[in-house]
Amino acid sequence: MREGALTLARPGIYVLGRPSATWEQRCAIALAASGRDAVLARTSAARLWKLDSFTVRPSDPASTLTISVNVSRGAGHRGPDVHRVQSLEPTADEDGLRITGINQTLIELGAGLAATASPGGHVLTAEDQVELAVECALHNKYTTVERLAELVRECGSRREGADLLRAVLARRPVGAAATESWLETRTLQVLRNAGIVGVERQVRMFDRHGGFIGRIDLKIGGVIIECDGREFHGDFELDRARWAALHAIGYLVLPATFRLVELRTTEFLRSLRDLSAKAAEIGGPLAG
Repeated sequence: MREGALTLARPGIYVLGRPSATWEQRCAIALAASGRDAVLARTSAARLWKLDSFTVRPSDPASTLTISVNVSRGAGHRGPDVHRVQSLEPTADEDGLRITGINQTLIELGAGLAATASPGGHVLTAEDQVELAVECALHNKYTTVERLAELVRECGSRREGADLLRAVLARRPVGAAATESWLETRTLQVLRNAGIVGVERQVRMFDRHGGFIGRIDLKIGGVIIECDGREFHGDFELDRARWAALHAIGYLVLPATFRLVELRTTEFLRSLRDLSAKAAEIGGPLAG
């Protein structure tokens, strides 16, 4: 320790070298201090699963990110953020850190979760945050709606977070496809908050001759919303060709960028209503 090879982190826990106090290092220390059966849980597990709304950004100070740990119910209390649970379900390993499995993570995620602000400054309720995480998990095929619904039924209201996850699943139309990006889910939430209903997601579109145009993000009547995130819509020419094909069968297209949805929300909703009115005037989509 005098030579700097070891640094005392907690009683009985030493770090090789000088600790950099990263969030991952704090997680490793918390696990070591909590016992052999300890696993990272709740928001900590969600961050390591890289679920939407819970990813760690470079700008996040490590000291502000809470660390949650699960241990078996029979264990003694071994830390301020330790939760004793009835059973430790199958776990995963991410970056050398043990975390709760995806289903347990999503069930427990809403327990004690406070409202927060979206990157655009909108209020994200606990349900909004868990919905973003659920859609991300479904899109990445980590789990299924059926499996989550089954687990929620099994645990009833006895388990922290189960009621909130049940409410999130109730938001989803039966058989709806998972959204494909954070922006797509946020757009759905903005539309829902504005009282706009009847939104279809991930719809396969065909021209009048049966030719496949593409799968579009969101559809409301005669208006199609394309969530224009850079990682999903990087080919400008292909996007415009698809939009032209959609126009040819009577649809109007509204590109939904992060800036428009999050920072100019009123303008986005006004544009949608104007396009919906125009689509109704021209008679809506042509029969395929």
